[in-house]
Amino acid sequence: MGTRGGKVAFALTPIIAFALFPLTMDLFLGPCFFEEGCGPDETLWVAGALLAALGFSVAPALAIRATVNRLSPSQPG
Repeated sequence: MGTRGGKVAFALTPIIAFALFPLTMDLFLGPCFFEEGCGPDETLWVAGALLAALGFSVAPALAIRATVNRLSPSQPG
């Protein structure tokens, strides 16, 4: 069935990725996206920024999972 921490981390991962998305947009595209556009490969760079945000959200999610599992009482089997 999974642990309580795993369920909480699974629910929070998209929220963390959404919070990191503006930072990865700035990292990948810089100010060109918000000013005049970045040219014909803009869609590819936005997709890369989204994937990077999802990748960067894995470490905090694993930390949340470990913390919740450590703090919550064990579930009866």
